[in-house]
Amino acid sequence: MKSVLELSTACAAILEFLRGEHDVTDAMVFVSANEHILSRLNYTSHIPSNGVEEPKAVQNFGTGLTVVFKDGSTGSGSAESSLSLAGAREALAKARIAAVKDPEFYGLPKPEFGKRTLRDYHDIELMELADADFVKISWDILRAALDAFEKSPVIRELARTEELANLKLIIGGDVQLVRERMAVASFAMPEVESDESTMAVTSITAMIEAKNAKGSGFFAGKSMEELKSGGPAAAKMAIDSTVATMSGQRIESGDYVVVFGPQAVAELINNLVAPGLTSGAIFAEGSPFQGEFLKAIASPLLSVYDDGANPEFMGAKGITCEGLPTGRTDLVVDGKFVGLLSAHYDYQRILHDPEAARKLGADPAEHKTAIWPRSGFRFSGGAGRHFTSDPSCSGSNIIITSSGKEPLEKLLSRVRKGIYIGRMWYVYPINGARAGDFTGTVTADSYLIENGKLSRPLKPNTVRINDNIKALLMKIAGVSDRLKAVNLWGADEAMYAPDILAEGVHLDSIAEFTEMTSGG
Repeated sequence: MKSVLELSTACAAILEFLRGEHDVTDAMVFVSANEHILSRLNYTSHIPSNGVEEPKAVQNFGTGLTVVFKDGSTGSGSAESSLSLAGAREALAKARIAAVKDPEFYGLPKPEFGKRTLRDYHDIELMELADADFVKISWDILRAALDAFEKSPVIRELARTEELANLKLIIGGDVQLVRERMAVASFAMPEVESDESTMAVTSITAMIEAKNAKGSGFFAGKSMEELKSGGPAAAKMAIDSTVATMSGQRIESGDYVVVFGPQAVAELINNLVAPGLTSGAIFAEGSPFQGEFLKAIASPLLSVYDDGANPEFMGAKGITCEGLPTGRTDLVVDGKFVGLLSAHYDYQRILHDPEAARKLGADPAEHKTAIWPRSGFRFSGGAGRHFTSDPSCSGSNIIITSSGKEPLEKLLSRVRKGIYIGRMWYVYPINGARAGDFTGTVTADSYLIENGKLSRPLKPNTVRINDNIKALLMKIAGVSDRLKAVNLWGADEAMYAPDILAEGVHLDSIAEFTEMTSGG
């Protein structure tokens, strides 16, 4: 993997080369190197299996350019596996071919958004983790799952009457490590800024086929210490949840008091709320929160913010992929819409939009710091910051919290009859993002709540949530004081989510398949 020094040296040389090109009036150079290592867990008790599959690793490095030409056009180009001037020429040639005149382009970023505050925050041990040690950690995680299964009092009791092999235990999932390095500079900001960061993620699903049980466990962190402890803990979480959800119950369609667990909350915020709290969505009039700036869009119990410069959170970045400092952006404070995530391009577009005050609900020029471009990243779907990607808006560490948070036990004690949703997937808007309508499937780790306590398990994949996110945000009646790190599938940003209680949430029972036979 290319070092930060190699990237920074190349970035400076390429920038100097571009200054000598007669038709280039402005440019940004972005070089990066990424490594994405994945170890697949695949254990089946009743079929021969490898347990831990052969790990896979994807490495890449290269050069990306954004160029402004004398005729007013702009273009982007990249060169793979090259940090040389030859690669820069290749990327520049592509940028010339791709160049267009964009009436909504108002220039590349300038140094007017504060100073960088976060440096040298990555975990060196995790950054330098050897492949053999990564494989060992993967085996430790799988062994932790098997150990939890064998030591479970419920499983031991079942073993008195039936063979363990008949239960058919299945463990799947993966252990992932993302290591990323980058450097960026431009004509307006010629001093090269560099950054390096790491993220480790474990996601495990366990099933006991004979008991129709399914559970999950997850971990996300930024250090070797967290991986060594959090990975096995996630494995035990998956087994404990699976054992607890044996012989799950079905429920009828209707409106329920629901307590969403951290993973389910992360799905809702990541897929439905955060995308609408961006300058790009407001500009394009595709947000559920159009025209509601400084107004209540949620219960006063909900606050949401993004903080890329906080090294305590695993999605921290010292600098954006546009060379601008990261920092904290408050999005929702005590239920009120107070800020937007922005990349520089969308930040400039909304400032110059004559309809911006109507679209946002206030003049953005009067609230610039609330929409500063702290979120322009070149992410690549969970595999780091990539030189072929153009900057776009993304969160870094999205934290969901409350000024009135309380222990989960107290939250549950307020529910006489309801549903605890521990895990969802395929959460997405329907009828267009602006409408706020959405759907999602309840998959695992879910229970009936009876008289203030988790009771009977909910049968996996038998319930869909069909509701409206704007209505649901207003129905929030409680937020727990625990905050769990969640990294959703294919996501580069981190979510830190609590449990959230909401009233009157609509759930639909999924029809059970029954075999049809012909009549006599």
